[in-house]
Amino acid sequence: MSAPTCALLDVPSPVSQEDGNCTEGPLPTVQQVLQCQFSSWYPIFSNLPRNNCNTESNGARRSNVTLKSVILQLPDQFRDYLAADSLQLPLGAKVSSCMFDDNLAASDSEWSSGDDDDDDDNGGTAKNDDPPPQQFHFDELNTNIASAIASLGGSVVPKLNWSAPKDAVWINSGSLKSQSAGDIYLLLKSSDFCSYDAALSLTENVLQPATNHQWPLQLALRKWCNLYPSQEFRCFCSKGNLVAISQRNHSQHYAHTVREQFLYRSFIVEFFDEVIVPNWPVVGAADANTNGVAAADATTEEASYVFDVYIDKKERVWLVDFNVWGRQTDTLLYQWLELEQMEATDQPEIRVVETDRQVRQDPLSSYRAPIDTVHVASMTGGDASKFKEFMDLCERPTVLGQEEEEAADVDGFEVDR
Repeated sequence: MSAPTCALLDVPSPVSQEDGNCTEGPLPTVQQVLQCQFSSWYPIFSNLPRNNCNTESNGARRSNVTLKSVILQLPDQFRDYLAADSLQLPLGAKVSSCMFDDNLAASDSEWSSGDDDDDDDNGGTAKNDDPPPQQFHFDELNTNIASAIASLGGSVVPKLNWSAPKDAVWINSGSLKSQSAGDIYLLLKSSDFCSYDAALSLTENVLQPATNHQWPLQLALRKWCNLYPSQEFRCFCSKGNLVAISQRNHSQHYAHTVREQFLYRSFIVEFFDEVIVPNWPVVGAADANTNGVAAADATTEEASYVFDVYIDKKERVWLVDFNVWGRQTDTLLYQWLELEQMEATDQPEIRVVETDRQVRQDPLSSYRAPIDTVHVASMTGGDASKFKEFMDLCERPTVLGQEEEEAADVDGFEVDR
């Protein structure tokens, strides 16, 4: 697979490759990168100490302020699976019906984990001098994934240590929603972001390079929640101070977000003060020992990082993810130069897309479909109707965003704890 345009660790989150200019902006330290690893921060914010729990408007205390998730350790051979050329499922893994559009015939949506030979045009066995693709099998992992999916309500969003396969939603009807191990394998295998997560090296494009760049590869399965993109915000913390907030989906204009932006800011500032500040930075001793990196003696006042939040219809703020304070993280409606020059204030600056004219290009638009489909379009013997169906699926992420304003409840769906 080809590399993303820019690469620190060559992964999209916390070192976002989704868009942005990777040649400008600060370099993160190794410790900052490790702190943003999902397994470093999730155990803390999913089980907050009682004295650090977030208080809701009705006085209730929240010990969990993030989406329920399960973390699985991946076998060493999984790196080889992601690096292998063939797009073949491991033995025993099957995709669910949600992986494909209902309009596609079953024969078009079946993925094989076997090693059946293809037939040539004459009905005989095709001759191929190339060695057969390596067959992988992860029986225990298949079982653990199935158990985790069941415990999380039947549908999940997968991600590796840092990255979600957002660049591969074209293979899953424009969504990260997964209901089986096969769904997850295909998303991860089709994603450049996740391939580079597995090959991540902490020896370049970081301050204080690590001498040992090997660490356990992990799979995080997050409970699927139908979130409105208009309710997601990216928050920038410089040296312990929340200095800026940006609308997360800057490729759409939402009238209600413009109207409520300062109310949303007040919710986020309160959440930052009550939840984020008392619990960040996280210092993962286990990660430091694994990677040969000395744990940073950082204090909250020195910490610089980026975090994403979601505001639900009950005006509760939920932590979605952490990202490094570095050039590889997309600054959305800001530039790194201005973020680094911002001074601490009681009310951080907030930016939203005020009009349709301020809409920016979807950073994932270049990942709508693999480049190979261009050749399919020019095939005279191909089925044009089937190709159009496939390309329509590739466009669905954009269509879903455009349909949001037509929904009855624009304040967002309920997020299950």
